[in-house]
Amino acid sequence: MEQKSNDLSKRIRESRESKGWNQKKLAEESGILQKQISAYENGNTSPTLEKLISIANTLGVSTDYLLGARNDDNVNISVKDRELLSKFEQVDQFNEKERALAKSILDLVITKHQVQKAVSA
Repeated sequence: MEQKSNDLSKRIRESRESKGWNQKKLAEESGILQKQISAYENGNTSPTLEKLISIANTLGVSTDYLLGARNDDNVNISVKDRELLSKFEQVDQFNEKERALAKSILDLVITKHQVQKAVSA
């Protein structure tokens, strides 16, 4: 049981960090107190099912992944545009610096889209 708890703690932390978030940001986005997020990540306690689902949804991963039932943290990804999916797969092969650059470019495009959408609303 100890190992499963450690896996859960590690997977929550890694998923949060992969989004570039600190515990405060995860707490704000999930509606869970920051001290609880810290307790989960430190393995001091485990989230209830409701909170586990909230964390998984907020981080964009499955509960199966967080619990260690699956090693694939991309279970919830669904890309209908095959060309776009192919490009994501290519970017996934980049080194860390190149992936960070690709993510930054995507962030700019997404922000532009959100601003245009907000202005036209």
